[in-house]
Amino acid sequence: TAAVLWNGHAATKASIQKVSGASMRIMATATASFMKDHPSQDGEVSASMLDPYLPDWFNRDSRIKVAGHAGRGYVFIVPVPGNRTSAEEVIAGKDMPVTLGIAINGKLVNPSAGTVMSNLPNIIPDGSVVYVI
Repeated sequence: TAAVLWNGHAATKASIQKVSGASMRIMATATASFMKDHPSQDGEVSASMLDPYLPDWFNRDSRIKVAGHAGRGYVFIVPVPGNRTSAEEVIAGKDMPVTLGIAINGKLVNPSAGTVMSNLPNIIPDGSVVYVI
Protein backbone atom coordinates (compact mmCIF):
# COMPACT_ATOMS: atom_id res chain seq x y z
CA THR A 1 0.00 0.00 0.00
CA ALA A 2 2.82 2.43 0.83
CA ALA A 3 4.42 1.79 -2.58
CA VAL A 4 1.13 2.53 -4.34
CA LEU A 5 0.71 5.77 -2.36
CA TRP A 6 4.31 6.79 -3.11
CA ASN A 7 3.87 6.06 -6.84
CA GLY A 8 0.68 8.13 -6.84
CA HIS A 9 2.48 10.99 -5.09
CA ALA A 10 5.36 10.85 -7.59
CA ALA A 11 2.93 10.92 -10.55
CA THR A 12 1.06 13.90 -9.06
CA LYS A 13 4.32 15.74 -8.43
CA ALA A 14 5.48 15.09 -12.03
CA SER A 15 2.13 16.33 -13.35
CA ILE A 16 2.38 19.53 -11.28
CA GLN A 17 5.91 20.14 -12.57
CA LYS A 18 4.79 19.68 -16.20
CA VAL A 19 1.94 22.14 -15.68
CA SER A 20 4.39 24.62 -14.14
CA GLY A 21 6.73 24.31 -17.10
CA ALA A 22 3.94 24.80 -19.65
CA SER A 23 2.55 27.70 -17.62
CA MET A 24 5.96 29.37 -17.49
CA ARG A 25 6.29 29.18 -21.27
CA ILE A 26 2.84 30.78 -21.73
CA MET A 27 3.64 33.44 -19.13
CA ALA A 28 6.98 34.14 -20.87
CA THR A 29 5.19 34.83 -24.16
CA ALA A 30 2.68 37.14 -22.42
CA THR A 31 5.48 38.88 -20.51
CA ALA A 32 7.41 39.55 -23.73
CA SER A 33 4.34 41.28 -25.19
CA PHE A 34 3.69 43.19 -21.97
CA MET A 35 7.29 44.43 -21.74
CA LYS A 36 7.20 45.53 -25.38
CA ASP A 37 4.23 47.77 -24.49
CA HIS A 38 5.56 48.78 -21.03
CA PRO A 39 9.39 48.86 -21.20
CA SER A 40 9.65 51.15 -18.15
CA GLN A 41 7.87 48.67 -15.84
CA ASP A 42 9.90 48.25 -12.67
CA GLY A 43 8.84 45.72 -10.04
CA GLU A 44 6.13 43.09 -9.89
CA VAL A 45 3.68 42.80 -12.78
CA SER A 46 0.26 42.11 -11.26
CA ALA A 47 -2.20 39.58 -12.61
CA SER A 48 -4.56 42.34 -13.74
CA MET A 49 -1.73 44.01 -15.69
CA LEU A 50 -0.78 40.78 -17.47
CA ASP A 51 -4.29 39.38 -18.07
CA PRO A 52 -4.86 41.23 -21.40
CA TYR A 53 -1.77 39.47 -22.78
CA LEU A 54 -2.79 35.94 -21.77
CA PRO A 55 -5.07 33.59 -23.75
CA ASP A 56 -8.67 33.48 -22.49
CA TRP A 57 -8.46 29.73 -21.89
CA PHE A 58 -5.32 29.97 -19.74
CA ASN A 59 -5.71 29.04 -16.06
CA ARG A 60 -2.95 30.96 -14.30
CA ASP A 61 -0.62 29.08 -11.94
CA SER A 62 -0.46 31.29 -8.85
CA ARG A 63 3.09 30.13 -8.05
CA ILE A 64 4.43 31.86 -11.15
CA LYS A 65 5.43 35.48 -10.63
CA VAL A 66 6.35 38.17 -13.15
CA ALA A 67 8.51 41.26 -12.73
CA GLY A 68 9.95 43.94 -14.97
CA HIS A 69 13.26 45.75 -14.54
CA ALA A 70 15.39 47.88 -16.86
CA GLY A 71 13.37 46.90 -19.94
CA ARG A 72 13.51 43.15 -19.28
CA GLY A 73 10.78 40.79 -18.15
CA TYR A 74 11.37 38.10 -15.53
CA VAL A 75 9.08 35.08 -15.13
CA PHE A 76 9.88 33.02 -12.07
CA ILE A 77 8.65 30.27 -9.78
CA VAL A 78 9.54 30.74 -6.13
CA PRO A 79 10.72 27.40 -4.73
CA VAL A 80 8.40 25.50 -2.43
CA PRO A 81 9.93 22.76 -0.25
CA GLY A 82 9.16 19.33 -1.69
CA ASN A 83 7.77 20.67 -4.98
CA ARG A 84 10.58 22.21 -7.00
CA THR A 85 10.38 22.83 -10.74
CA SER A 86 13.71 22.60 -12.52
CA ALA A 87 14.91 24.68 -15.45
CA GLU A 88 14.94 21.53 -17.60
CA GLU A 89 11.20 21.03 -16.99
CA VAL A 90 10.43 24.52 -18.33
CA ILE A 91 12.03 24.10 -21.75
CA ALA A 92 10.17 22.86 -24.78
CA GLY A 93 12.33 20.76 -27.05
CA LYS A 94 16.04 20.10 -26.71
CA ASP A 95 17.50 23.62 -26.58
CA MET A 96 17.54 25.44 -23.26
CA PRO A 97 17.61 29.20 -23.70
CA VAL A 98 20.64 30.76 -22.06
CA THR A 99 18.30 33.17 -20.25
CA LEU A 100 16.67 30.34 -18.30
CA GLY A 101 18.18 29.21 -15.04
CA ILE A 102 18.22 29.36 -11.26
CA ALA A 103 18.58 32.52 -9.16
CA ILE A 104 21.64 32.19 -6.93
CA ASN A 105 22.89 35.19 -4.93
CA GLY A 106 21.34 37.68 -7.37
CA LYS A 107 22.77 35.91 -10.40
CA LEU A 108 21.10 33.83 -13.11
CA VAL A 109 22.88 30.48 -13.37
CA ASN A 110 22.09 28.30 -16.39
CA PRO A 111 22.74 24.55 -15.91
CA SER A 112 24.74 24.33 -19.15
CA ALA A 113 26.21 27.85 -19.56
CA GLY A 114 27.02 28.83 -15.96
CA THR A 115 26.41 32.39 -14.74
CA VAL A 116 24.76 34.32 -17.55
CA MET A 117 23.49 37.40 -15.72
CA SER A 118 24.74 39.03 -12.54
CA ASN A 119 22.06 41.58 -11.72
CA LEU A 120 18.70 39.94 -11.11
CA PRO A 121 16.11 42.19 -9.43
CA ASN A 122 15.89 41.83 -5.64
CA ILE A 123 12.24 40.72 -5.94
CA ILE A 124 13.43 37.29 -7.19
CA PRO A 125 14.35 34.98 -4.28
CA ASP A 126 17.32 32.59 -4.37
CA GLY A 127 16.43 29.16 -5.70
CA SER A 128 13.73 30.45 -8.06
CA VAL A 129 13.55 29.10 -11.60
CA VAL A 130 13.86 32.26 -13.72
CA TYR A 131 13.19 32.93 -17.39
CA VAL A 132 14.50 36.32 -18.54
CA ILE A 133 12.65 37.82 -21.48
